[in-house]
Amino acid sequence: MTTLPAMPPALDLAVPGAGVLHVRHRPGSAPPLLLLHGFTDCADSYRLLLPHLGDHALAIPDLRGHGRSFRSDVMTLDALARDADPVLHALDLSGTVVVGHSMGALVALRLAGIAAERIAGLVLISGSLRPHGPSLTRLAGQIRALPDPLPASHDFFATWHQTERPVPAPFLARLAASAAAMRRRDWLSCIGILGDADLRHEAQHLHCPTLVLSGGRDAIFATGHQKMLAASLPEARRIVFPDLGHNPHWEAPREIAAPILDFCQALRHADGRAGPVPDRPDTP
Repeated sequence: MTTLPAMPPALDLAVPGAGVLHVRHRPGSAPPLLLLHGFTDCADSYRLLLPHLGDHALAIPDLRGHGRSFRSDVMTLDALARDADPVLHALDLSGTVVVGHSMGALVALRLAGIAAERIAGLVLISGSLRPHGPSLTRLAGQIRALPDPLPASHDFFATWHQTERPVPAPFLARLAASAAAMRRRDWLSCIGILGDADLRHEAQHLHCPTLVLSGGRDAIFATGHQKMLAASLPEARRIVFPDLGHNPHWEAPREIAAPILDFCQALRHADGRAGPVPDRPDTP
């Protein structure tokens, strides 16, 4: 039997006027990381990465509509980002590096504009500034055709959670169960968020050190998305892992953690000011 890494203890944090976020929180001696998951995922999606993040303090919320957090009729990119701001304040997370995966990368970018004074840097994994395109259109069609309720055993999850390297089956089963428990309206709202999002203009005004990480075999946001992302952000550096897919932090958690730790260390040496990312070879 595969033993999965333990998650940090859970706490519930109120979002004024909205609901209660379920947050996994771990104190630490190194500067904090706020980890934002992707569409249909939950805090558990970072479970395999956690053992490789050293002594960093961690805050990992389930975004609204996901996991054990509150459900709402309001599901927008702004709402998702503003939900994360009370987490920063409640846990006193100054000098935070925000790590966002997929849809969580878009949330991280919007959050950087809302709470710039508390954010030291961004790590964007498999992200995009303008997700709209053929891959997203196909995905939206697949989602609209899914049954309601959606069983966790549905064949869709084999494709949705497809990986380029083996990932523990119990880990994927947890994510499928969490996704299946979401409301259909929240699935459709999130697809709408991704289809409508266009952060190209605001990215040019974000002066925040940024690390862009992606897999060369990403079937959701292909290479062009990350190229645009890195080119549009004034202080961004891009690293590609050629043989990984859309979920590189599941497929190769140790490899993904290494540049994240390097990035955090560079920021720490710069005392929170914009500092260079350590010299690591880029992949075109």
